[in-house]
Amino acid sequence: MYHVQAIQVLDDQGPTFACPDDITVGTNTTDCERDLNLPDVIVEDACSRIQSITAEYKVNGVTYTINGTLTNFPGNNLWTPDTLGVIGFANNLPLGSTDVKYIVTDDCGNSSVCSFEVTVEDQAPPAAICDEFTQVSLGINGMVLINATTFDDGSYDNCSPVAFKVRRMDSNSC
Repeated sequence: MYHVQAIQVLDDQGPTFACPDDITVGTNTTDCERDLNLPDVIVEDACSRIQSITAEYKVNGVTYTINGTLTNFPGNNLWTPDTLGVIGFANNLPLGSTDVKYIVTDDCGNSSVCSFEVTVEDQAPPAAICDEFTQVSLGINGMVLINATTFDDGSYDNCSPVAFKVRRMDSNSC
């Protein structure tokens, strides 16, 4: 007499990884957005290989997906079931907060998801480009009216309009 017993081994757990912390960054030097190299993560799975890592984020209602790569990393013990998930760049992140979602999937189709926030701030002051010398002629009453923009030679700010104010720096008997 014999008995048939079926033993089924299932991998129903997604990969594990530490979700990146929230990030605050400044804008690019040439515009009011940020191109950011997203953090890499070390991914592990107890039962199967890691199949893929992707990142998703939305800008103005449009969802962008970045397909990351899986690679080895320096000092990695090849007998340990871990790998480095490299995402790459998220381009044109706007001012304010953007939620970024990482999705890691193993060969059995199990996925793990985490989200973190990237905040882009205008951390750069405006660039003031002014006339070094401006000569004016006084009127008969000894006064002159000069617009503040007369002293501007192309001042700019990447994220907001530039306003001008002018005042005399030292007192004068005139």
